[in-house]
Amino acid sequence: MSDVKGSIDDWQKLGTLGKGTFGRVSLWKHKVTGEAIAIKECCVTLNDKSKNRWQEEIEMLTQIKHQNLVSMREVPLALSTLINSTEPCLGMEHCEGGDLRKVLNQPVNCTGLNEFDVLNILNDVLNAVKFLHLHKIIHRDIKPENILISFIGDKVVYKVTDLGYAKHLDHTSVANSFVGTMKYLAPELFSIQENGYTVTADFWSLGNVIFECITGHRPFDFKNGFVEWHKVISEKKSEDICGTEKAGKIEFQTAIPPPYKLSSPLIPMFESWLRLVMEYDPKVRGGEKDENGERHCYRIAEEILSTKV
Repeated sequence: MSDVKGSIDDWQKLGTLGKGTFGRVSLWKHKVTGEAIAIKECCVTLNDKSKNRWQEEIEMLTQIKHQNLVSMREVPLALSTLINSTEPCLGMEHCEGGDLRKVLNQPVNCTGLNEFDVLNILNDVLNAVKFLHLHKIIHRDIKPENILISFIGDKVVYKVTDLGYAKHLDHTSVANSFVGTMKYLAPELFSIQENGYTVTADFWSLGNVIFECITGHRPFDFKNGFVEWHKVISEKKSEDICGTEKAGKIEFQTAIPPPYKLSSPLIPMFESWLRLVMEYDPKVRGGEKDENGERHCYRIAEEILSTKV
């Protein structure tokens, strides 16, 4: 989209799409061409640290491109003038399908999504995560609200957005700040160790998202505060992939609880994958690495996606 396309009067605000880490996302449409663009602008007063993080997000999205990451769009000069933000605005492609949270909240999906959708989400989001990790980037806030839905022809494509919490790791650095959303946050982020945390934190979050897509509810949705939740999760065994709370007592389970809409041959495969990505110990989470440095959870995911039922 050209920086000089149109005047201020040519742009119409269609509404607010939601709020991200530091900003509000609104949808704008060009009255003549019909082109749509999502604009993320700051809605809070930023301190120096937040300003740096905001600028990092813009630079990061400019540098990395992947079909399963929401891509950056150039903000037209006329639109930038109309918004009149004190901080740089971030232009993004508009994903007309909304976010995954809205899909999960539909009553028809209270017992999980259909098999076709679960497999597509696993494929697309795992591709995005793998791409970020190859570029030494941890997303750190993978959740349904940050997975957007786009339509390319008759195909549904899921795209990861909001890199406001993302952390770029060089050969000597580790992430050691407490960020993300509690319900999807890896346990090690509740008790930061000297060694910080690594890309395996994203595996935990993705496992929680996929479990919710399968069953319609989160795997460890206990009514606890931060400290209590972490203490309960620390008692989880490696084979446990979910838990239930009854009369204040937590019971962990090793199997995906019904009802669900997956074919029976896929259930044990998904359970094996969930055990790997929701392993409590971040050092072994995701499984062992192969000769190419790729963790075992990727190979199991490929087996799931290639299985014909």
